[in-house]
Amino acid sequence: MRSNINMVKEKQLVEVARSFSYKLNLGNYQSADFFCSQKIECPENMATETSEKLYEFCKSEVMKSVDKYVEDKMIEAESKKVEAIIPITDKNEFEV
Repeated sequence: MRSNINMVKEKQLVEVARSFSYKLNLGNYQSADFFCSQKIECPENMATETSEKLYEFCKSEVMKSVDKYVEDKMIEAESKKVEAIIPITDKNEFEV
């Protein structure tokens, strides 16, 4: 049987806030910044575990955004390379 002190401690809620940021160097003194922040209330006895989970969630979300951004930039760069090799001056030129 739990003591009353432990039961009260478990019922006390605390607010846990975690964040993660990432700065991607784009060169030419430019960067792209990515940020995620989350907070939640949880029982005091679960604060450490909850904090770790929030941090991992924020980090995962930021890194997904970074990966998507880099992928989009690579596709954009490849598209520009193709346009440089085969410049299209008139779209109707290729219609049959």
